[in-house]
Amino acid sequence: MELFSAVNPRLFSILNCPNQSIYASIIIELYTYIDELTDKNENTKENVKDKIYHILSSKALYIWDDDFASDTKARANSIYNRLKNDGWIFEEQQENFEYQVNFYDAPRRIIESLISIQNNESVPYSGIVTSIRNKLDNLNPNKDLLEIMEMIHSDIKKMSVELKRLRSNIYTYYEGIIK
Repeated sequence: MELFSAVNPRLFSILNCPNQSIYASIIIELYTYIDELTDKNENTKENVKDKIYHILSSKALYIWDDDFASDTKARANSIYNRLKNDGWIFEEQQENFEYQVNFYDAPRRIIESLISIQNNESVPYSGIVTSIRNKLDNLNPNKDLLEIMEMIHSDIKKMSVELKRLRSNIYTYYEGIIK
C-alpha cells in the first residue's frame, strides 16, 4: 500500500507551515482530551471546537496572521476545519443528530509518536531482551515453532530499532559537544 493512498495527501501540511508548533500543540492536547473522555457524547463537534478555543485562549501563542482569522473563536473554527479537511479528524453523526468527533487511525499513530518523542520515551532494552530469552527458554519443539520464531524475530526487530535510536542519540550528543 502506498503511503498517500492510505492517508489524506494534505495530512502533513499542518506540520510543515509557519504555525506548525501551534498545530502540533493543539493536536496533542486535543488527542489527549478526546481520549480521556468517558462519555462518548462528550466529544461533540461543539465541545471539540470549544476545547480548541480554550487551548488558544490559555496559551500565549504567536500566530502568523496568514493562516487564521482575527479573533480567537474564529481561529478555533479555522483550526477545526483545517484538521477536518486535512484528514486528522472526522465527524460521525449520532442518533441525536449531533456530530461526534474523533481522530483517524493514521493520525492517531502519528500523534502517539509525537507524544513519545516529546516525552523522550523509549522501550527499555532489558524488557525486549527478557522477552526474547523467555521465548527461547520456553521453546517447545512440539508447539508451533514458526509462530514462536516470528515472535522472536519481531522482538529482535524492535531491539534493532531501539539500538538505531540509541546510536542516533549518541551521535547527536557527540555532535553537540564538538560544535
